[in-house]
Amino acid sequence: MSVNEVSVLLCGGPLEGVPEPERLVRVSDPRQTFKLFKGNRYEHFLPSAESRVVSGQEVPVFLWSHRTFVAE
Repeated sequence: MSVNEVSVLLCGGPLEGVPEPERLVRVSDPRQTFKLFKGNRYEHFLPSAESRVVSGQEVPVFLWSHRTFVAE
């Protein structure tokens, strides 16, 4: 884990219904799109102006945007 990384909360898309603490990820730049690799695809999440308190910590919210598939 890098010193400059921050926790963000992923919301929407395939993660609907997953408890918030399980949707926390570390990112190096909270202004950039985050790509989550899931099997044969990437789920793309974009930063938003929203934040939430998760486990006592205020974190930025990233919203699901779209998915792309890995080329074979």
